[in-house]
Amino acid sequence: MLVNHRVALAIKTLVLVDIPKTLWPLLKKNDIVITMGAGDISKTGPEILNLLEEKGLPS
Repeated sequence: MLVNHRVALAIKTLVLVDIPKTLWPLLKKNDIVITMGAGDISKTGPEILNLLEEKGLPS
């Protein structure tokens, strides 16, 4: 299934713990989230998934 998204969003912050709660209200079904960077950014993907498991997608 090919989904054509016309919008890309970059969140630039020095505080990694803010990324999941900043991103959560913007997420929609079938969105793809890519995290890029160095160091602790690898922890952000699982934190986003945990938030989605707790709260689900925003309405």
